[in-house]
Amino acid sequence: MNRLLLYLSIVLLFLNIACANISSPSGGPKDETPPKIVTTESTPNLLTNFKEETIDITFDEWVKLEDIFNQVLISPPLEKNPEIILRKRTVRVIFDKEEALRPNTTYTINFGNAIKDLTEGNVPPNLKYVFSTGNKIDSLSVEGRLVDVQGSPVEDALFMLYENTADSVVRKERPYYFAKSDKNGAFQIDNVKEGTFKYFALIDGNLNYLYDLDTEMIGFSKDSLVLNDSTKANIQLQMFKPIPNLRLFGSDTKTYGLVKLQYNQNAKNANPKYENIFESPPIQEIDKDTLKIWYTQPQNSATQWQILATATDTVFVKLPNKTDFLKKEKTLTKKTAVSKAQLTFISPKEPVKLSFRHPVYQVNTDFIYLLEDTTQQRVSPIVLKDSTRFKQVAVSHKWKENTLYTLNLYPGAIEDIYGLTNDTLTFKYQTRSLNDYGGIKLTINQLNANRSYFFELLDGKGKNIRPKEILKGKVSYQFAYKLLEPDTYEVKITEDLNGNGEWDTGNYDKNLQPERIFIKKLEALRKNWELEATVEPTFGE
Repeated sequence: MNRLLLYLSIVLLFLNIACANISSPSGGPKDETPPKIVTTESTPNLLTNFKEETIDITFDEWVKLEDIFNQVLISPPLEKNPEIILRKRTVRVIFDKEEALRPNTTYTINFGNAIKDLTEGNVPPNLKYVFSTGNKIDSLSVEGRLVDVQGSPVEDALFMLYENTADSVVRKERPYYFAKSDKNGAFQIDNVKEGTFKYFALIDGNLNYLYDLDTEMIGFSKDSLVLNDSTKANIQLQMFKPIPNLRLFGSDTKTYGLVKLQYNQNAKNANPKYENIFESPPIQEIDKDTLKIWYTQPQNSATQWQILATATDTVFVKLPNKTDFLKKEKTLTKKTAVSKAQLTFISPKEPVKLSFRHPVYQVNTDFIYLLEDTTQQRVSPIVLKDSTRFKQVAVSHKWKENTLYTLNLYPGAIEDIYGLTNDTLTFKYQTRSLNDYGGIKLTINQLNANRSYFFELLDGKGKNIRPKEILKGKVSYQFAYKLLEPDTYEVKITEDLNGNGEWDTGNYDKNLQPERIFIKKLEALRKNWELEATVEPTFGE
């Protein structure tokens, strides 16, 4: 009886083991060993005269597949995506029956991080399968790095090689070879044959290996790449976003006196056309990708206005009722409503800027009171409309250090283009001591006197705190900046090849590279201290 019980116990134990689900082991040291290929059970790598329809790669442990679409890269690209499946410990690649592999071509299947072990997610390093439809495996390689115009790495971009060196090939043909850049912008293509290639980089927005969207980030060179046994290709390519063809995304005409036109790019590139039916010309304001057109009552009381926003986009404005608009608005109020005066610290050498909801028409200083110190002595500031920011008013004065100021704007002080005036507004300002600020003495050396540049000083938020400085005709410049807030500043120098005072991107069809940008972070500026800095810009030359 005891023997029978022992026998049954052994059988039950065996059945439990056989039927158990595969699961991660508990306890013990963490598994850090990646799966290894069992070559005797796998399709041989580096096969020549390849004619198989499937490739089997078997591992020494259970594995899983993740993110196949993004991780598995096949170069040259296939016309039809193969099916990639998992059978126990084997990853199987099944080519489409209609796929016609190129003759005498070396193919590489790079699995990236798609294959991981089942327990800890360990990835086999540099896992790839290489085969040739000819009688040899090509062995040359191309490596390099992709960066943007500021020199920062571009990740997940395609670097592509073409046998056809015509400029149109990037729009018409898939590449012969390609690789994807990593987080450092680095890429590498192995098993490349000898020859002359065109090369191109692309953030492929629609994943078709073609440059067919004007919003895709690209990089190119006018030179071809010649590969043979005696050359080693190491390429650094600068990528950029071209200016897309101007398109109108949307418009808003429901508010009287204002039309908003939203474009697919910076609105400074828009040049809308319209008949001037107004008593005074409309005011145009650029707000990133939106162009705001401020207008007043038409001369002939027209009820509709036509705007040619682009060469192909027309906006019809049915003019809203002005009387209803004025009843709703009632008064011109500050952009940010002020329920009570809040103390704002200001620089002793800078004007105070006031922003309003609508463009300012005129200022009446009789209704503007600037009171100085706790004695509330009235002083006479200079109050002017901003010539470029139409909704701003600048209040200038010889501000004293460590002094409290109260600014009162009584009704009628500010009038906008619609005839609306302000409510009573009160602002309180406090100047600091000059010792609370710092200064920068900056020297810029080693410029090319035959080129034009412009220079900007940026604060810690990337905001330009001083007007652009044009640099042309000299190799060295010096600048002195005073009364700067303690902060960490950056020097930004931009090539200005066409001398227009703006940064211009590249254009593939015109063989134009983007104007290059150099940025350097300076040492942190402290209170009551002058920072001396010398900058020698490099643009990858």
